[in-house]
Amino acid sequence: MAKKVVIRGMVVIFIGAAVLISLAIFKPSAIIKPLKMLKRHISFLDSGREITYTKKKIDFSIGILVGKDPFHLTETQAIANPVITAEDIDDVDASFVADPFMIHEKNTWYMFFEVMNKTSKNGDIGVATSMDGIKWTYQQIVLDEPFHLSYPHVFSHENSYYMIPETSVEKELRLYKSTDFPADWRYEATLLSGLEFADSTIFQYGGKWYIFSETDPVGFGELRLYYADNLLGPWVEHPSSPIISGDENIARPAGKVLFYQDKLFRVAQDDWPTYGNDVRIFQIDVLTATDYAEHELCDLPELQAEAVPVGLKTPAWRLDGFHQLDLHQLGEDEWIACIDGASRQSISRQLVIKFRVPFTKEKIISGRWARPQ
Repeated sequence: MAKKVVIRGMVVIFIGAAVLISLAIFKPSAIIKPLKMLKRHISFLDSGREITYTKKKIDFSIGILVGKDPFHLTETQAIANPVITAEDIDDVDASFVADPFMIHEKNTWYMFFEVMNKTSKNGDIGVATSMDGIKWTYQQIVLDEPFHLSYPHVFSHENSYYMIPETSVEKELRLYKSTDFPADWRYEATLLSGLEFADSTIFQYGGKWYIFSETDPVGFGELRLYYADNLLGPWVEHPSSPIISGDENIARPAGKVLFYQDKLFRVAQDDWPTYGNDVRIFQIDVLTATDYAEHELCDLPELQAEAVPVGLKTPAWRLDGFHQLDLHQLGEDEWIACIDGASRQSISRQLVIKFRVPFTKEKIISGRWARPQ
């Protein structure tokens, strides 16, 4: 039986390889999707001899960290992380919570975040409150649409609160305005349309409005930049856009743009080899309506924990990384941040095939094919 399974597996592999080679010769564009699937769902082990596909259940929850600066944050023992989990959601059946954004208004902290609704299989936007930023109480769902919502970037402008949640499935970037903060929101305008705008991040700088948006969220990663003179537009794509193309490690926004020590910083998700690995920081060196330049602050942000379970390097609730960082300065040398921690559980190992892989992991990542030396 084992020999038959191996033979059938080899036949499938050779047929698949022949199909891909034929497509590459006669219709190169047709192999893009299979290669994306290969990149996303197959882990190439260091031995170069085994391919393993494992289906995993991902769980996100939300925690709080503090620090003396925005790049070095600590999970203290005084903080009972995670502060918000799916179990705290009592008005819908939730599978996880993620993408937190905080606002401080009249001595109260408000945290808006995605609630993944098990029933609708869409994300809704929920809110929690806190008096000190450390202990949180879930309140309710504040925005629910017939389509998926996430990444509720909340901001204030001219004494009003606005939100641009992700609505990529609608191929629109929609603006909502609060009519009774924090609970009631109404659709205000569509700022951009025609692409899958994911995790869009809006900010003002130098007398203009800017938006970073990932426009290839299920592909190789593409970050576009737009600008406008007014919040409602018209919005124009920047001459340097897309500023990132073909790099899932740095393309997708991971929270608000940070203003610190007269400098501007972009926060990015690291989504390769798996979604929600880490967050990376880029200092924006030049930003005008005509020019853009940035460089990475390597190995930042740095997250610490005062108490970690025996046998672990990281608290279990964020053992497999995080992909959102929302930073707020409380005072001189005093910062608070909310993040969403990822924890993955293997629920089934579906395929293990052993054979000599005719290409290296490095060549797959860079898109070049070569036999191992």
